[in-house]
Amino acid sequence: MPTDHQEAPLAERTIVSPDGRTWTFRPRAEARRDETDTHVVLLVESLGETRIVSCPLVEWEGPAPDLADLLARSVPGGGSRGVGPRSGPTGSPSF
Repeated sequence: MPTDHQEAPLAERTIVSPDGRTWTFRPRAEARRDETDTHVVLLVESLGETRIVSCPLVEWEGPAPDLADLLARSVPGGGSRGVGPRSGPTGSPSF
């Protein structure tokens, strides 16, 4: 949701995880309505995988956000923490 004042775009950041994958963190324009002034939603992308994490703006805008922690807290795009795939009759995921 646009605000009355222009804000500088939030920085993009990158980390290389212990398994050698490069993860790029990009702020999304959208956030929950009640969190637009206090939080940022980040797209966390690596080759073939996209994850999402929300964090307080002060955490992201600091000089050295803990990217490893943000990656650990992230969930697959479209997913919800604590909700696994539904199982079909054979126990395999049904999509």
